[in-house]
Amino acid sequence: MDYRMKLTQTIIWDTAKNINALLAGARGSGKSWLSMYIALKLAHLGDDTQAQTQIFIIDFKQSDIFKLKKFLPDG
Repeated sequence: MDYRMKLTQTIIWDTAKNINALLAGARGSGKSWLSMYIALKLAHLGDDTQAQTQIFIIDFKQSDIFKLKKFLPDG
């Protein structure tokens, strides 16, 4: 199974080799949107197999990332 995720034209993240990530940036720089993109891509990594992905997101501010619960399946 391919665990690589294309983030930009030149950056490809191999989530099997690097399982952790830290997003940092100034206010308004797109951290929440990138986080949502990554979460949705991770959720679909196992679509072609029987593998399941578990994603745990903590958003104390209940900002943009909190809205992901509308798009991700329950459980």
